[in-house]
Amino acid sequence: MKDIYNRIIEQTKRLDISSKELAQILNLKKSPLTDWKNHKSKPTLEQIITLCENFAISSDYLLFGKSASLPNDEAKIIEYYHNMSEIDQEDFLLIAEMKASKEKRQNNTESSLLKNDDLPSKTA
Repeated sequence: MKDIYNRIIEQTKRLDISSKELAQILNLKKSPLTDWKNHKSKPTLEQIITLCENFAISSDYLLFGKSASLPNDEAKIIEYYHNMSEIDQEDFLLIAEMKASKEKRQNNTESSLLKNDDLPSKTA
C-alpha cells in the first residue's frame, strides 16, 4: 500500500521534478524526502497544500490515496497557470472570468426564455 511519501515520489516522477527542485518548491534548503521516507517527519499542512497545487492533484489523493488526480484538462490548465509569469496569470484569470460571466449570461437568457414560454398567451 502506498503512503504519502510514495505518492509524492510518484508525482515528482510524473512531472520530472528532482529532489532539489522539490525543496525549492517547498522553500526549503534541503529536500525533506529522506526524512519523509524514513518516517522521521511528515509534510506540514502548508507543504501539502503547496504539493497539491504544484502537482495538480487533490489533497485526498496525496494524503489518503482515495481519489485520482484531476482530469487531464484541469491538470493541464493548472500546470500552464503555474508556469506563467504573474502578469500572464492575471490575464489568464481575467479571460477565465470573462468566459464564465458570458456563460452565466447565456444560461440566464435561456432560462428567461424558457420561463416566458411557460406563461399563458394573451388572447383577445
